[in-house]
Amino acid sequence: VGGPNYGRPIYGARGGGRGAHRLGQIRKILSQIRKILRIEISASDITVNKVAKNIVREGYSTYYSNEVQAQLRQGIRPVDVKVDLKILTLKPLHARWIENIYESMQEKGDIIVKGFEKAGILAALDYDYLIETDPFDDL
Repeated sequence: VGGPNYGRPIYGARGGGRGAHRLGQIRKILSQIRKILRIEISASDITVNKVAKNIVREGYSTYYSNEVQAQLRQGIRPVDVKVDLKILTLKPLHARWIENIYESMQEKGDIIVKGFEKAGILAALDYDYLIETDPFDDL
């Protein structure tokens, strides 16, 4: 069970050296990339993703609580309540929630622009083109 390299990463160079030094540099670079991505993506998390997650969360909670309530009304004991969480059951519900996300984004169209703005994406785009062109016109 063990041995001389037990607990050490297998990709590290023996006794340190250039391999270990290079690996340390790569880890630092990856750490910086993760930090940058976290900052840039977090802006969309508080706009677009927040709306989408809330719609799915609300839909799931409603489905789950309605199932529990229906079974309790039928006289099923609370410890015997079983909610069907099979993919076959949840897929059509999830599709409906995605439609709700789409409708919500249509109603709050500026939320996408705000999310792009906060994430710094608009700085790289031609803003006038984004406003004048509705990406959903073809649908």
